[in-house]
Amino acid sequence: MKQIEEVISQRERQLADFVDNAAVGLHWVGADGKILWANQAELDLLGYTREEYIGHHIAEFHVDRDVIDDILQRLTAGETLLNCEARLRAKNGAIKQVLINSSVRFENDQFVHTRCFTVDITERKEVEERIVLLYQLTAALSEAMTPQQVADVIMEQGIDTLGASAGSIVVFDKEKANLEILVAVGYSQQITEVWQRFPVHSPIVLAESVRTEQAIWLRSFEELRARFPAMGPFYDDGEYNAWAAIPLIVDRRVLGALGLSFKTPQNFDDHDRRFMMALAQQCAQALERARLSDEARDLAVLEERQRLARDLHDSVSQTLFSINTLAQTLPRMWERDEARALTQVQHLITITQAAMAEMRTLLLELRPTRLVQASLSELFTQLAQSVHARSPITLSANVELEQTLPEDVHIVLYRIAQESINNMVKHGQATEGSITLKAENGHVILRIHDNGSGFDTSASSPGLGLGVMRERAAAIGATLKIISQPGTGTEVIVKWQLPI
Repeated sequence: MKQIEEVISQRERQLADFVDNAAVGLHWVGADGKILWANQAELDLLGYTREEYIGHHIAEFHVDRDVIDDILQRLTAGETLLNCEARLRAKNGAIKQVLINSSVRFENDQFVHTRCFTVDITERKEVEERIVLLYQLTAALSEAMTPQQVADVIMEQGIDTLGASAGSIVVFDKEKANLEILVAVGYSQQITEVWQRFPVHSPIVLAESVRTEQAIWLRSFEELRARFPAMGPFYDDGEYNAWAAIPLIVDRRVLGALGLSFKTPQNFDDHDRRFMMALAQQCAQALERARLSDEARDLAVLEERQRLARDLHDSVSQTLFSINTLAQTLPRMWERDEARALTQVQHLITITQAAMAEMRTLLLELRPTRLVQASLSELFTQLAQSVHARSPITLSANVELEQTLPEDVHIVLYRIAQESINNMVKHGQATEGSITLKAENGHVILRIHDNGSGFDTSASSPGLGLGVMRERAAAIGATLKIISQPGTGTEVIVKWQLPI
């Protein structure tokens, strides 16, 4: 009997040791909501002593009163709780995200105490929240078109999540010798004015991060003062007590650096560092994309100017030369043959009107908003009139469309008609042509037809811009069909479905 009692006693000690020293938090709560017992893991999780924790109402340690009230109510009703999320307040003020698994021990239908397991998921929740932030950040950055917009997105969405109180992004100037602030949030005017622009060899944290292409983590003011004494006088007021600087690198090229300042000293654990570096990488890629977008826009503007210059030379300037020559010969012709001179006057009026139409078309290219505001009937009429300035083709325009089209559809139909007419004038050897636009059977149909020389549609046709026209049509969900054979003229048909 004594041996049995010793075995039982040993098992009880083992069980008590298992419960008290388990890796997961355990506690009991009585029917009145007060904590009756807690193991060491529970106390370590929140940082309280036994006296500070046991005997107190469980609600004192919950951040959300409605959550603990719901938990107690469900437990009292005999429900078993599995993976119930809650937030607990630690002694140092930190918020711990936990999962609670709990049931109640009843004796004779009386509530004795809960059996609660508390699992710390704070780190997991932080990772989940940061992943969500990165997704949101990626979405926001995809809409940022300029470096300034990119920087604003990073500052607006990144600082709060990182727990920083201030931040800045610096980038190289055009000479690559200095760094200048693209955006700064949370700093005093004195600091932003002093560091608005500084040489890359300056003895400060952002410049060194750029020079070394390495992230720098300064966990306290003492570390800042020891490593970057030149910065000490600007931060000795105690407003900031930790700093991070991460270089912005794309394709092994340094664009600048992301700087963050914190009110309290920081440990900068691996999770913090990885997240900040991921944020900096997102920022660097978005800045590079914005730079390339700027270059593309500049190149597009240059190409458009060159195209307009060619159009002016090929059409209007040559037409004006013809007008000038004809006008100079008219006085002498009038003296010799008035009838012929009157015919030439009429011709002069015709080509002058055609030149004016061509100029109006070119002016539309310089004012894109006007291109959208003008009706397709007006635009096609101007295209038809402008042809007279460049060729003997008789071109008609007929628009039978009451619907207002989306801007992108409006522009694409105009561009395809414009390119088709350019081909008609330059390559088609046509004498007559037509542009028609109408709605048929739920579709908008654009047809550009001419009686010119035609071409083999199965063969490569460089210089006609057919690939560009197909791309334009595909961009709005339209179909483009080209009907042509040598000697039979050409017809371009664009078909776009009207919204149901």
